[in-house]
Amino acid sequence: MDWREFIDLVRQWAIANEKRISTKWPQKGGWEEWAKGEIFSYITDQRPSTDILREQRCWATKDADFVLNRSAADPSHKVVVEFKAQSYENYTNFLPGLVKDVQKLTKGLVPAYGQATLVVAGLYFTEHRTAIPGYFTTEALGNGEIGICYAVDVQ
Repeated sequence: MDWREFIDLVRQWAIANEKRISTKWPQKGGWEEWAKGEIFSYITDQRPSTDILREQRCWATKDADFVLNRSAADPSHKVVVEFKAQSYENYTNFLPGLVKDVQKLTKGLVPAYGQATLVVAGLYFTEHRTAIPGYFTTEALGNGEIGICYAVDVQ
């Protein structure tokens, strides 16, 4: 699975779960961990043979939210993904979190992931779309309440 397929499946999951998401994002504590688990399950249901793992050590002391193709013989086929989900309680932290994840991806990857494609992706409230840095692709989803953003191999 390449990064485009991953983003497409996240997009599909978000559209299919728009109503559920609308009950999660206002909850104190956020919905990011719920979303990551649900996205993982959705991807493995849709593509059972996908080589996808969560919370994998890609830096000396930090884990990536998702790793695709970890067992690929060609290290350039690996994909490391950091994921964010904007919630009501922390909506002002979402944008700095995206930028921090971009910085995290580019510093100190362990050698096994040195040639991987690096992705930062997030689901956000569309009213905040214009504040997302320009190097992210943004797209409103479903009825327009939420959107997806992603940046690939940003250095």
